[in-house]
Amino acid sequence: MKKFNYIYLITNTLNNKIYIGKHSTDKLDDGYFGSGKLIKQAIKKYGIKNFTKEYLAFCDTEEKLNWLEKFYIKKYKAREAGYNLTDGGEGMLNPKLEIREKLSSSHQGERNPMFGNHRS
Repeated sequence: MKKFNYIYLITNTLNNKIYIGKHSTDKLDDGYFGSGKLIKQAIKKYGIKNFTKEYLAFCDTEEKLNWLEKFYIKKYKAREAGYNLTDGGEGMLNPKLEIREKLSSSHQGERNPMFGNHRS
């Protein structure tokens, strides 16, 4: 396991939406800012300068890391009030219908680069 294993909170300072994630790394300041689809889209849209990152917890095992991610996503209601698509823990293998709907609604009104039109 990596030297640093932590749970983090990313906040969009413009709309206060949040993202909770986990990360394992050998270098604490490696520039990592989340791997979730919605948080990546938001950072691209609003710019990295409009996001803050806080460390919520450090732990020594992957099991604890997974448990803590679930705990903090639930505690902060990050699925309802933010960019998290799942309850956390193991990661997302097959998106459920509600996740696909959340992803779809997050793109409402955006241009479709393939066809040059707007989605509705």
